[in-house]
Amino acid sequence: MGEKIKIAIAAPIQAGGALFTPEQLAKIGAAAGADAKIEMTPFKRLYLEVERDRSDALQMELEATGLEVYPAGFVTKSLIACNFCKGAEEAGLETARRLNIAIAGIETPLPLKIGYAGRALGTSEPPLKDIGVVKMRDTFDIYVGENRKALRLGSPSCWFPD
Repeated sequence: MGEKIKIAIAAPIQAGGALFTPEQLAKIGAAAGADAKIEMTPFKRLYLEVERDRSDALQMELEATGLEVYPAGFVTKSLIACNFCKGAEEAGLETARRLNIAIAGIETPLPLKIGYAGRALGTSEPPLKDIGVVKMRDTFDIYVGENRKALRLGSPSCWFPD
């Protein structure tokens, strides 16, 4: 057996939250093998150890089922998003997807968690993440600093006056 690495598997950012299909779960189970242990993280990710020389092919197989695959460890985690209960358009689903593409998997000195909520209620608790984004009608509030020590920077539109 060759060297193993850990990968993070996530459901795509979508209305309804972190939803997996039976096909996706079957593919993950087949990739893991009968003796593997699959870890569910508090951030809606599945961690799976795989053979390093097979990781690229496995990533393509998992992504073909609609899953997202990222490195595990000291990287920015994929976006921890709300369930978009107010609807995809009103809650900014497309913005959340674009933000996820921009941030997920970047190597960092420590793991970095970024949260997104589509309304002020903030059900995904963005102010408790390292960086939080909350959609406030037509603008966004940005929070920096985890736990209850978060610094509210306000909406980016107020940073650049006309």
